Amino acid sequence: MTLRSLLLLGSVLPVLAMTVPPPSAQEVLAKAKEAMGGAAWDRVTHLASRGSMVTGGMKGSLEELECVTDGRNLSRYDLGVLKGANGFDGTTGWTEDGTGDVRLEPVENPGEQNYLMMRAFWFPSRCEATIQHLGLREAR
Repeated sequence: MTLRSLLLLGSVLPVLAMTVPPPSAQEVLAKAKEAMGGAAWDRVTHLASRGSMVTGGMKGSLEELECVTDGRNLSRYDLGVLKGANGFDGTTGWTEDGTGDVRLEPVENPGEQNYLMMRAFWFPSRCEATIQHLGLREAR
């Protein structure tokens, strides 16, 4: 390649890069869904996970249940001397302490919690929202 060709290419590439429009929010979300299993998510109604946890020098178990169609969820933990649970019934948050006492807890933004739990960013019919791409940003 000649020097002239390289200079021409060097001056055109930045212009080409600037004219490529950023992907829409829907395109980004569609690619994310595809990367996470694609159409398999269309059949998911509930998620369950179990595991172990270590905190404050204590070891124990953790269980999480989610209903992705309506946003209800439950988290239970058992660290031996310390047990508890918390959840969201679709409208109200709650916690349960080791004695079994349950307290209703205010949820800062129940609509946001439902939206995320229902994966409504992939299934807009589950929860109304406006999604827009705010542009590309550098990680900090």
